[in-house]
Amino acid sequence: MTNFLINKLSENIINKFTVGILIKNPSCVLKELVENSLDALSLDIQIHIENFGYNLIKVIDNGIGIYKDDLSKVGLRFNTSKISKFSDLNNIKTYGFRGESLFFIKCYSKLNIISKPYDQSFAYKISFIENEDNFKLSVNPGFNGTIVEVKDL
Repeated sequence: MTNFLINKLSENIINKFTVGILIKNPSCVLKELVENSLDALSLDIQIHIENFGYNLIKVIDNGIGIYKDDLSKVGLRFNTSKISKFSDLNNIKTYGFRGESLFFIKCYSKLNIISKPYDQSFAYKISFIENEDNFKLSVNPGFNGTIVEVKDL
């Protein structure tokens, strides 16, 4: 008889299990990205898709943007700008608030974000690599707003 030892799953495997709740297919990813653009008060949203979203989903908006110091936080689980205390849950007026969508998208793709708030001098680009917690942050030519690029979903 074989002994089955009980072991804790790795964070990587746990994340892949829970990602199915949010990201069932590329259309779910697109929905999350468009909702983020709407929450950022965008008046203009452009969408580019290749191979039904499996090769590329790119959402470009003219919203309020993400500050340089906050870009590294968007790839972390449970990071959000929409709530800060439990009572905020009773007054949510945004589409997204959990702070998980970009974290989960990062777990299954190559995620790049270029963003520039109106009052920041430069745009910054952050690149996440699938299943890794490290990222690359660099100055990037850009415009006011945000570009989110999801590759190889």
